Amino acid sequence: MDEYSKPLLEDWEGIVIHSASEFINKKPIRDFLESIKVSAHYFVRPKGVVKQMVPLYRQAKHAGVSRWKGMSNLNKNFIGIEILVEGDNTYEEFLRKIKRPETFTAEQYESTAILCYSMMSKFPTISMDNIVMHSEVSGPDIRPDDPKYDPGEGFDMDLLKSKIKYFTA
Repeated sequence: MDEYSKPLLEDWEGIVIHSASEFINKKPIRDFLESIKVSAHYFVRPKGVVKQMVPLYRQAKHAGVSRWKGMSNLNKNFIGIEILVEGDNTYEEFLRKIKRPETFTAEQYESTAILCYSMMSKFPTISMDNIVMHSEVSGPDIRPDDPKYDPGEGFDMDLLKSKIKYFTA
């Protein structure tokens, strides 16, 4: 997955939260992302296990066409975290699942909050306001021909941020 990344040229300014199916056509998500030349810094599995995929001294190719608060091409300065949805899902099944809150596990929220807090501690340039959902930075208003909907309506960003705030208190 590292071959679909570039050297980091700027400081990290934020984190984009994504979601993806664990498997697609019985292949691990890592293989699928590599086949479309996409990468992420971290995967968070349903049981909360975190796996680093791209080192933090490199940009991952995760946000695509993206904008946030005057910044664009967020790959260059936002860390990408993929919350993995359990199972081998078609794209349609995946889109249905990410609308449901029960799709995302308590372990994923906990691990993702710890990971975000860790990134904020390591990189003080990352603020809570710049921890965003992929749909916020690459949604229909930004990418009308290919909008992104992840991590999905079922993902509770307020819950994630409250857990991150718990660690910062």
